[in-house]
Amino acid sequence: VRTIVEGVQKKGRTVEDAVAIARGQVPGMDMLPAGTLLSALEDRGENQGKSQIDEAAVMDTVLALFDAAQGVNGRLMELQTLCGAAGLAIVPEPWNDYLREALVLLQTAQMTTI
Repeated sequence: VRTIVEGVQKKGRTVEDAVAIARGQVPGMDMLPAGTLLSALEDRGENQGKSQIDEAAVMDTVLALFDAAQGVNGRLMELQTLCGAAGLAIVPEPWNDYLREALVLLQTAQMTTI
């Protein structure tokens, strides 16, 4: 992620080029084989308007989401450590209700966006 951010912000690369470099690919080379999802979308014309997307805004939003996901993962690991072998089922009231609601929110967001 840092490689991508630095590539875009400090070196003026496009997001696509920065992602390619982070993956160990050569920017500008078509790394997707024929018949990929991207090709299928292009054939159906479903990626029209792509050039209208504000790449900087998308980058900022995706990176913020990535940071949030890392934070959530870290907090869940902390809870698992605190609860030990008994697991999250022993989180005391009223925190167990808040925990369940948070997990439902995360699961719902994942199911509706992916």
